[in-house]
Amino acid sequence: KNLALVYCDKQEYDKAMEFGKKVLDLRLKKLDFNHLDVGNSYNILGYINCKNSEKMEASKCYENAISIYTKNFGKNNKKTQEVMAKIEKFVNKDYLEKRKFYVV
Repeated sequence: KNLALVYCDKQEYDKAMEFGKKVLDLRLKKLDFNHLDVGNSYNILGYINCKNSEKMEASKCYENAISIYTKNFGKNNKKTQEVMAKIEKFVNKDYLEKRKFYVV
């Protein structure tokens, strides 16, 4: 299992981000931006940010992952759709939380 995810599961989000970013940086130095491994790193960073309630950062990471997966697999691929579903769930949840405060 990815070390960043191990720390995330232990709710050690700073360490999780540290390792996740290191892996992403290494991949970006060695691989093309649209390589699947780069997309996987963005997906993992999105997950970590989401768990740590860093919603804007999570959204950015997930969008990068979607862009890469779409270029490699197409928009109807299962992996692409899974990340799209994460964003939809994430955005809808945020919307519903905000809406609670405005209901009269």
